[in-house]
Amino acid sequence: MLLGRTQKIFDPKKIKKCRMNAGVTVPELALKTGLRKATIYRLERETEGLININIIVVIADALNCTLQDFLIDGVELAIRPKENNEK
Repeated sequence: MLLGRTQKIFDPKKIKKCRMNAGVTVPELALKTGLRKATIYRLERETEGLININIIVVIADALNCTLQDFLIDGVELAIRPKENNEK
């Protein structure tokens, strides 16, 4: 499935589930990531809007999860390297 730039691909419930499976509280995750507790709470309950992938990467690293763990069912993530336009 190809998604447009503005389509949601991350499932907030999966972000919370991964955190809870890791036995990490929101305050602990905030300390590990440098993110505000309010940001983490918002991400875990966000039903609309887009999520910044840079924040998701930080959270995934802190929880020893992958970006794939947070994806909406049926969505696959393929990352391709940025092309170098230097000549």
